[in-house]
Amino acid sequence: MLLLAVLVVAGCGGAAKHTAPRLPHALALRWAQQAAAIAAADPCASHRRAAVLRTEVILAINKQQIPQRLLEPLTSKVNALAAHQACAPVQREAHDLATWLRNPPS
Repeated sequence: MLLLAVLVVAGCGGAAKHTAPRLPHALALRWAQQAAAIAAADPCASHRRAAVLRTEVILAINKQQIPQRLLEPLTSKVNALAAHQACAPVQREAHDLATWLRNPPS
């Protein structure tokens, strides 16, 4: 009977809670601000700024600062922004990235 009580107590909240890894707050905030600035800039400046942002994201990935589960959505959004031809409008992609960075999946 005592063993059964111990097993029931151990099964009820006794395990440590696991939280999903998140983007480092400072990176997410800085990149969201950069994406918002890209959305507000003229298209030619946006293209240059998007390339800088993509380089920063790649460096953070290489330093293993980005959780594995966020690599694909982050790089997809950054690449969608940076892949446009020079001087093409990118406001939609920049807003999408900024919104995602402010509220990444948890």
